[in-house]
Amino acid sequence: MWSVSPSRRIATKYSHETPDADVIIVGAGTTGASMAMGLAKQGKKVLVIEKCMDYQDRFVGELMQPGGLRALRSLGLIDCAETEDDIKTLGYTIISTKRKENIMLHYPKRIPQTIAEFLGFNDTNNGTAAQYGRGFHNGAFVQRIRERMLQEPNITVIEGTVIKLTSNSKTNECTGVEFRRRAPDLDTEMPTEKAAAPLVIVADGLWSGLRRELSSDSPKQISSFVAVLMTHPPNEATVPNRNFGHVILANPSPILMYQISRTDTRVLVDVPGTKVPSSSTGALTDHLINFVAPQIPEESRAAFIKAVHEGPVKSMPNREFMTTQPTLSRVILLGDSFNMRHPLT
Repeated sequence: MWSVSPSRRIATKYSHETPDADVIIVGAGTTGASMAMGLAKQGKKVLVIEKCMDYQDRFVGELMQPGGLRALRSLGLIDCAETEDDIKTLGYTIISTKRKENIMLHYPKRIPQTIAEFLGFNDTNNGTAAQYGRGFHNGAFVQRIRERMLQEPNITVIEGTVIKLTSNSKTNECTGVEFRRRAPDLDTEMPTEKAAAPLVIVADGLWSGLRRELSSDSPKQISSFVAVLMTHPPNEATVPNRNFGHVILANPSPILMYQISRTDTRVLVDVPGTKVPSSSTGALTDHLINFVAPQIPEESRAAFIKAVHEGPVKSMPNREFMTTQPTLSRVILLGDSFNMRHPLT
């Protein structure tokens, strides 16, 4: 069975020969790896090209909603999100810093089936189980899906960078990709190779290098998330309501807080605009301690301040990108390469 080594690099099953494939998938994050598994189980031969199969310590995609868990269950991947260290979430707590009151929003007791049920006008009663989400370290979750992907005989994985899409100019169809395998060291330049398939799925994420080949639009930054990781004894999270995500209606924009393991709770501070206070000058620490911390719930404030001082404090842009029709046929954009919006929405 494939496993993650102590260095957090996934076990290798990388092909050194490019096979014929029914589908080429660019990217092996949550979207790409899950799509590869779904297609492979339908009997499709899938070639996955992923830039780096190492463990990625990211703070995106850490809180999965009930719909995402249902999708994983349909693919036979639910165990990837339900380990003993992951956290079951039952809904959200909405916290107003002005009114000093909390609103509890539980996930539906059943899966909504109609518009009225989705909007909460009618109760659901269709025999499905109570809904819940999961909080986890995104890097560990993605590695578990990748492990499963590496065991699938219909999937071939190449660690490398896709340089561009190939196409037939007469038919305006995508025919495959050009790529370079990951070099064994910094001094080695790998040759360009080609792979062909009737369908190419681009799932290379937020910083997609292929999006510009298929759309004239560019992502627009609307804000940034500054990420702080609070630690605590196992199962003793210092939050107002354990097993709930928290949305703090702060000034000037929301703060998110949720558990991602028995010992870790994530805080995401939204900073509007395109600039984050400088960490090198100490401006970011001052902002978090003197402006943000007073708006953090009292139960969590001391742990938040401690986490800010101990670090690391990370940031990433929240970007907006509207869905557009690809300029080529036989190619599909998925995930953040397809469209983006503020994670809170």
